[in-house]
Order: sequence, then structure tokens, then C-alpha cells
Amino acid sequence: MPVFKVAVCGGEKLTLESIAQKTQAQFQQHECETVIDRYDNPLRLREKIFSGYSYDALFLDIDMPRLNGLQLAKDLRRLDKQVFLLLVSGREEYVFESLQAKPFRFIRKASFDADLNEAVEQLAGEMLESREDSHITVQSGTVSLRLNASRIIYVESLDKYLNMVAQSRNFSIRYKLSDMEKLLMPYGFIRIHKSYLVNYRFIFSIESRNVVLDSGQKLPLSRYREREVQQKFQELTE
Repeated sequence: MPVFKVAVCGGEKLTLESIAQKTQAQFQQHECETVIDRYDNPLRLREKIFSGYSYDALFLDIDMPRLNGLQLAKDLRRLDKQVFLLLVSGREEYVFESLQAKPFRFIRKASFDADLNEAVEQLAGEMLESREDSHITVQSGTVSLRLNASRIIYVESLDKYLNMVAQSRNFSIRYKLSDMEKLLMPYGFIRIHKSYLVNYRFIFSIESRNVVLDSGQKLPLSRYREREVQQKFQELTE
């Protein structure tokens, strides 16, 4: 049974609890287990995610003190291109501004129950589909690994091993980079160097000799691959 990690962040306890309970109930109907964390302080949630912890979905109340939920959504979207963001607000004029954070849904407090029920039902289906579609199975020696391709940031070849840098953790496996490239190519990975594969979703910019990630980290870009990388990146982001 798949387990999904969800965070609910807002200043109103009743709203927090209602979202948590309805989310839990909807996922149970799909025979999915959810772990739901509740935050009444947006700064705590931001700190946890920026320290490396990841969630599958985030419910953010825009109308929060300390840190506006919309700004928090924009910050988290830059860090994680795949997370499902659902924004909640009593001010419907935020709908258009919220598009900058590419939310999955906008939940209006004026029609809270109807919007939430519809959003959670759709979210459960989308998350199940994305979880299934983005996993790959890798055989490393006698160990069979099931990896979520959408959460892998880049792959670095080091001797006979691959350093897999993911959102939640890093690990090494004994595997050929050319074989890994074939597995990850359908999920938007680009070969930028003889030793590097990178997930296009985490690319911030492409320079003459480097690929810059959203985190600010720079990866080497082969000179003879530059044009091809630029072209593939453009195709994937259109």
C-alpha cells in the first residue's frame, strides 16, 4: 500500500483539522495510507522543507501571519517542481496571483466544503497516478531498488558507482551511467556531461560551461553538448 506525506499549514485550527480529516478519509477510499503533518507556523514548515524534508502534497492557507501563504508557495515551488500545492483563501482576488506558484487547486473559503471535497478527490487520483508512473526499478548487484524518478535531481558517475542525488536523500549504487540514462530519459533527464545526468525540472539556467540548479549548485556542461542540452531543455519546458 502506498504511503503519501501531506502537510497542512494555516492559522485556523478548525480549517487545519477539516482539511486533514477530509484528506485522510478520501485517501482511505483509494486504499492509500497518508501521514499528515499540521503546521500553525509557516516558518516552521518552510524551515523543514528547506532542510531537505519533502512532502507529496501541501495545503497552504494564504491568509497567515508571519509569512504569507502565497509567498511560501512560490518559495516551495522553486525548490520542488513536483509537489502538489493546494492554496486556501477567503480572498478570491488571489486566484490570478497564485498562478505564479502553479498550484494544483485553489480552495475558496466561501465554498470551502465543496471545493475541498472536489480537490481532495482529484488529488488522490493524480497522486496515485504520478506515484505509479514515475517509479523505475533498478537491479544493483543482488539488490532490487524501486526509485521515484521525479524526485531524483541529478546522477553523477564516480568510477563504477553512480551517486544519486535526490530531494530526500543521496545514495550510491553500482550501475552504468549509460544504462541509467536509458531508464531516466523518458522522465525528463538530460545528459549534460560524460559523468552527469540531470532532471530538467531542477534546472534554473544553462550557462556556457555550467548547468545551474534551483539550489544554486553548478554542474559541468560539456562544450560539445551545449547546443543539444539547450535544445532538449527548451523542448521539455514548452
